[in-house]
Amino acid sequence: MMRILHWCSGLLLLVLAYLGLGATAWIAGQAGLACQLVRRAGTDWPAPLLGAVAILLLLLLWLYCGRLANRPDDVIEFRGRGGRIRLSTASIRDFIETVVGEFAAVQSLFPRLSVRRGKLEIDLEIRVIEGTRIPELCEVLQDSIRDGLNDRLGLTRVRGIQVAVKEILPSGGATKPLEDPEGATA
Repeated sequence: MMRILHWCSGLLLLVLAYLGLGATAWIAGQAGLACQLVRRAGTDWPAPLLGAVAILLLLLLWLYCGRLANRPDDVIEFRGRGGRIRLSTASIRDFIETVVGEFAAVQSLFPRLSVRRGKLEIDLEIRVIEGTRIPELCEVLQDSIRDGLNDRLGLTRVRGIQVAVKEILPSGGATKPLEDPEGATA
């Protein structure tokens, strides 16, 4: 979506720059397109000023959309005191899988990561072996992940870790990969 908006605003910016919305009225002193727009709007602003403001706002929109369009989707970005910090979601998923791998009762997991208001949110879907005390397991799992992110990776801005048990497997049962709701497997 941002790529389309970036492309459209860039095209419009190019057309406006070509027409010289405000510049032609200023240089030639004629009542060009910009002057007609000003008269219809009923303002007393000079046409060159309105044209320059419109082009500047469009340029800012184009730059902003381009920045968002070129940001990789598989990166979580934080703003630190010294600048931006980018972590690949794959590296955080691998870390979470390592932490969760220490729990024998968890057979498989599918983590989803997002950043909201500068804080990391983690949604885990897991499959556990029967006979496990699920509430206690989930609490210990949440604490272990939060502590690991804090102690080993230095990530202190964790908003929440939600755990959803998707399946309870029989003891010694065969395991299969947990399915992503969009169709991919973890």
